[in-house]
Amino acid sequence: MEVGAHSPWVSRLLEHCGHQVIVANARRVRLIADSSRKNDRLDARALAWLARLDPELLSPIRHRSAEAQRHLMVIRARAAVVQTRTQLVNTARGLVKATGKRLGRCSVERMNAATARQLDDR
Repeated sequence: MEVGAHSPWVSRLLEHCGHQVIVANARRVRLIADSSRKNDRLDARALAWLARLDPELLSPIRHRSAEAQRHLMVIRARAAVVQTRTQLVNTARGLVKATGKRLGRCSVERMNAATARQLDDR
């Protein structure tokens, strides 16, 4: 199979069912990457042919374990929340600045409803 968004869990499922799974890095497989006739059927045939010939030609990859993938997902979700919070605070400060006012100084963690009420007071 080709590496992609679903390949980690699909490859784990297939291995659990007893199948040998090779996850191909299709970008490094010239027969697929450079092909002018792209479709799933032809790509699958090429992958199967190369797997029989020499699996190393597929530039196989190993996915993270399910546990490692869960940990990474939590880290990325937290990073997205922090980035979104920072963008919201910066947007609020920028919008207020455009009216000639300023929000009081505080950390991003302390930006709350009380800070937002300053907008009405000014």
